[in-house]
Amino acid sequence: MKRLIFLLAIIALVWSSCQEVITVELPDQEPKLIVDALIRIDTTQNTTVVSVQARQTSDFFGSITPATLDQITMSNLDNPGNNANQVLLETEPGSGIYQQIFSTQQLAEDRWFLQIDYRGELYVAESRMQYSVPIDQLTIGDGSLFSEESTELLVRYTDIGDREDFYLFDYGNGDFFASEDVFYDGQQFEFSYFYDQEFNPGDTLTVSIMGIDRDFFNYMNLLREQSEGGFGPFASPAVSVRGNLINATDIDNNNNYNNVNNPDNYALGYFTIVQEYRESIIVE
Repeated sequence: MKRLIFLLAIIALVWSSCQEVITVELPDQEPKLIVDALIRIDTTQNTTVVSVQARQTSDFFGSITPATLDQITMSNLDNPGNNANQVLLETEPGSGIYQQIFSTQQLAEDRWFLQIDYRGELYVAESRMQYSVPIDQLTIGDGSLFSEESTELLVRYTDIGDREDFYLFDYGNGDFFASEDVFYDGQQFEFSYFYDQEFNPGDTLTVSIMGIDRDFFNYMNLLREQSEGGFGPFASPAVSVRGNLINATDIDNNNNYNNVNNPDNYALGYFTIVQEYRESIIVE
């Protein structure tokens, strides 16, 4: 017994002598602009309120704060006539949310150009609306995935054949799922989504289905691979996942055609215009 106590004392002494405070040098990270420019369109409405949220990253462990832009403009590339260039205005000072009212028909039919002026830098992106399909039916299922405290939601919709379609589903609370029609082209399709919680009778679940293009589909899948659970397309995008916002500060189309000399200076996030359908179901 004495030998055991002596051995434990030696182990404790050796362990305590090995403890040392280590200072980890975190990499310096330049602040980056984050742009949430997912423009959702209900084509049954005459007008659409376009809303863009701008934020900025800080240091490695810092918070994300609203960004005050110098100016943000959306321009109609197909019909550069009256009201072709519209400036989005900040809803409240310091909110980082910029809005403007647009014609739904023009947003749906034409190609649009986003320009952001921020701290002497110019960021640009281009998009054309991608069509979606309505949700045929929502059903509360009785299945479970990894936990009994979960809720199964069955989503059914019908794909349009003879074209390549990509869809983005929004389940709320930053939960998104992207799908392509490679295995169900032109067919009715149903799949299960599991919320990691149980809902009370009378609660309403709302799901959106949006049409997206291949580039945004790949972008969303990359974000999902580098995040855990609900990520949201613009909550805090991984620095290695680049969207379609290009830094065009030094591009003059005369001597400079791209920003290859400054490839790390770009904005996070994405600018895309999508047709959206929504459906809701009440939990019984």
